[in-house]
Amino acid sequence: MIEQIRDYFREQYAYINLQELTDQQLLDFIEAPHIKGLPFTQQMDYLRDWILSQDLAEVTE
Repeated sequence: MIEQIRDYFREQYAYINLQELTDQQLLDFIEAPHIKGLPFTQQMDYLRDWILSQDLAEVTE
């Protein structure tokens, strides 16, 4: 699952440096009860929003 998340971010959100987040941080977010049952792309949208809103990773233009 982690590799799938990282691959998706490399392809869709290359401007976000996902390497700044640990595998455990990603898993904790994806496994949250309100996120877990959602379609993968929606999970990724919410993950992106969370990362950006919390300033958890460097963003490049």
